[in-house]
Amino acid sequence: MLILPTGVKVVEAIDDAAYQKLDKRGSQEPVPRDLEHYLTPLQRQSLDHLRDFGWQLAFVRRPLFELPTVVLLSPEGKQYATLEEEGSLNLEPGYSWRSLQ
Repeated sequence: MLILPTGVKVVEAIDDAAYQKLDKRGSQEPVPRDLEHYLTPLQRQSLDHLRDFGWQLAFVRRPLFELPTVVLLSPEGKQYATLEEEGSLNLEPGYSWRSLQ
């Protein structure tokens, strides 16, 4: 047993390799291969039309206790946008993601 200066007792240390194998999703279901599973019918319909213009489904954020956020990538691959629940494309969603450059 290891006692840290703060008085916290460490009963068992986890080595790095074992830690990396832990499932980081916790109790969430695995992400389905078909991300369209999370889209509403109106979002699916809009996505079908937006694909004709080159937009792609990039990813779906699933925050706890909130509706999923559907994120699309522009045809040029330079901009993210969200596909709102009613199917509208939001070019200025107010989220910040890593730069695409």
